[in-house]
Amino acid sequence: MTTSEILTGARTMWELVDRRAQVSPDRPMLIAADGETLTFGQFRDRVERVAAGLHGLGITTGSVVSWQLPTRIDTVVLSIALARLGAVQNPIIHLYREREVGFALRQTGAELFVIPATWRNTDFTAIAEAALAGVAAPPTILSTLRRETGLAITRDTSSKSVLISFLHWLSALLRPGPRWHLFRPLRLGRSLLFH
Repeated sequence: MTTSEILTGARTMWELVDRRAQVSPDRPMLIAADGETLTFGQFRDRVERVAAGLHGLGITTGSVVSWQLPTRIDTVVLSIALARLGAVQNPIIHLYREREVGFALRQTGAELFVIPATWRNTDFTAIAEAALAGVAAPPTILSTLRRETGLAITRDTSSKSVLISFLHWLSALLRPGPRWHLFRPLRLGRSLLFH
């Protein structure tokens, strides 16, 4: 079986990550501006650890998790870990503040909200707390950007239905909608550079 056949047969993002790591574990996958690099094998292993930690927090298939994180390797790891678990993801752009964040969290009913504590002189913990003031059942806030902690829609080909596991907010319109993201570099074995 060729590499192309192995990768093309993947039905979910997680299967694609796992298969790519088997085919080229030592090839660089993610390269950050600060020089941090993860190979396909290291990426898969880190995703597994983060998925296990999230599962320990009660995140399972169908759990709604919102996150408001900068574009970093840790964000990609978190996103794929959530995809691995079958969680519904709701990324919130880092420019949004209390009003927009509160709206998104109330609309989705998120169980967990992952944020950086502070990033670029913005206190995301304070924003989250203000956004959730008065919410009857607020999500757990996980404020971290540790390395242990950035697109997934899976297709269930047996029923030919699309399982939405990624909610994307459309700018100021604040309307959720499914977006089909194809992680083409993963299939091609290319490295991704984060600035």
